[in-house]
Amino acid sequence: MISPRKRPHPPVSGCYNYNMEERINAGRQQELDLARGLAIFFMIAVHCLEIFAKSRVIDETAYGIAVEFFGSFTSATVFMILLGVGITYSRKAEPQILIKRGLLLIGAGYLLNLLRGFFPMLVSWKLTGSDEWLAYMMIEPLRIDILQFAGLAFIFFGLAKKLKFRTAAFVIALLVFGVMNILLINNGFNYPNIMDYHNSKFFIAAITGLFWGTSELSSFPFLTWIFYPIAGYLFGVYLIKQDVTGKKRLFTIATLLSAAVFAVAVSLCWYFEIDYGWETNASFYHHMILGNIVFGSCAFLLIGIVYFMSGYIPELFKKTLSRWSNNVTEIYFIQWILIGWIAVGTGYNQFEILVTAAITLAVLFASDWLAFLYRK
Repeated sequence: MISPRKRPHPPVSGCYNYNMEERINAGRQQELDLARGLAIFFMIAVHCLEIFAKSRVIDETAYGIAVEFFGSFTSATVFMILLGVGITYSRKAEPQILIKRGLLLIGAGYLLNLLRGFFPMLVSWKLTGSDEWLAYMMIEPLRIDILQFAGLAFIFFGLAKKLKFRTAAFVIALLVFGVMNILLINNGFNYPNIMDYHNSKFFIAAITGLFWGTSELSSFPFLTWIFYPIAGYLFGVYLIKQDVTGKKRLFTIATLLSAAVFAVAVSLCWYFEIDYGWETNASFYHHMILGNIVFGSCAFLLIGIVYFMSGYIPELFKKTLSRWSNNVTEIYFIQWILIGWIAVGTGYNQFEILVTAAITLAVLFASDWLAFLYRK
């Protein structure tokens, strides 16, 4: 039984500029590196869980449920918020640099589709002769994952820089994108059966899926996920202007407010039986403004907790998490290639918890080491 890949999460830091005279709190922010490092750990854990673990492990064990929550419903959101914060902090602010990087990331996303999906499945098809592999192989090159989204986000910020966007303009853009997402998410171009790659709508969905949730091909459509980089950017605008006391006050307010918003929103959705993006893969990846509020507040809450706990984290763990954060894009790319080719030999969804956890650690350490060698 072949289980298609479900939840990719990339990680990319960004670049944008803010008025140099207002950079009171410039430089790398340790708590943000720690939060990104933890998100990388859970990202790899959830990818290995969903590729290698039996369905019972995923759905019925504490390990599976915890990894799903921290790896799927929070890590991707944390990455995207921190992308926006990073755009505020970087000194490389030229629009052409942002746009060029965005185009490179989009290309890298489609290249990764080939390396982690198409070619491993091609080998499996040749070895087994099973047409089931052929069917999945044909859809792999057109999947829309987080690298494609990150590329579009960089292009957006590049255009925003060129147009000299200020805070109000970003807020207006956020609202406009939210309304557009609601209007487009259920239009006639959507085509849910991604296995019917002979149908012309399949290819339409592969293009429109870059912008809104047209089918399962699209895991990170722009209109759903741009909320988080913009929110992160706006947070970064205030963070970069704070002294030590102001920074602590800002994180205190953000953490308490996020906790309150998250608790109230989830409680109301539970009481009125509203799916904000928790129930299915499609509702998570293609969620709308209510999901943005729930997942965004949860991510800011976790970032705030990391800030207040950072003083209690052992130095060795801090160095490790910071290294992962610095190498985030390389680790993301490498871990998916390793997972894709390991699955050729092991098959999908075959293992219990211990073997799944062992594969997770092996992929984590190998990705860390290879990324370090590549950067060095």
